[in-house]
Amino acid sequence: MIAALRYEWTRLLTVRSTYWLIIGTLVLYFFATMAVAIITESVEASSTGGTQVDAAIITLGASTGFAPLLMAYIIGVIGVLSMGHEYRHQMIRTTLTAVPKRWAVVLAKVITVAVVAAIASTLAMLVGFVNASIFSGRDVAFDAELRGLILGAMTYTALFALAGLAFAGLVRNQTGAIVTMLAMPIVIEPIVRTILLIKAATSGDPGAIGTLARYLPFEAGGKMYTRADMSDMIDTLSGVEPLGAVGGGVCMAAFVGALLLLMTVLFVRRDA
Repeated sequence: MIAALRYEWTRLLTVRSTYWLIIGTLVLYFFATMAVAIITESVEASSTGGTQVDAAIITLGASTGFAPLLMAYIIGVIGVLSMGHEYRHQMIRTTLTAVPKRWAVVLAKVITVAVVAAIASTLAMLVGFVNASIFSGRDVAFDAELRGLILGAMTYTALFALAGLAFAGLVRNQTGAIVTMLAMPIVIEPIVRTILLIKAATSGDPGAIGTLARYLPFEAGGKMYTRADMSDMIDTLSGVEPLGAVGGGVCMAAFVGALLLLMTVLFVRRDA
């Protein structure tokens, strides 16, 4: 297992796309959070420290529920490339020659992708925190609420990247995996959620149908970092009680875990 981790870590850190994706995320967050902090300079800080505005700056609006967690979509590509490069560049045979135990290959990829995604996302949010502290003119406290926000967004990003890894292993096509990874939270889940909520509102038993909308994995996972989510109000009006941060995180983790398990089973049984 140690050999597999060493091999995968070396491979991940010698691929230029890893650096470009991380650097691109940090540069984007530096300039974007600085611009938003300057624009919101006139907003007064709340008496409790960490305002909704500061949370929105650090996550580039994702904490409001009206914008996606952008860094997850960028850093998530690292997960896709971790497995996608193997098939695109016909390196999978070389990898399996160096590490014959296929389950060890998958586990090494899971660990390295999760660690890199967690570190990169945390750095991006710390950049946002520094910019909010310097350019907003407010005293942005690094309190428990803010730490919880950063932990939630970091966890979501790591799970998002692992979903990308799983999709790449399932379809064995880099482009297809990226499209699937992006389509799930942006296109598929909103459509399914809308259908379920409409059905719940017009059904004689709205609770049973509407409850399914709570467990859409990416939507549920978003509760880990949202702080003022309008979708919660929509759910409540529809008779649906949204999941909390912990429940949403468990739901997304279970979905990603199932994807990784399925991918591992197929990877072990398929030809290289």
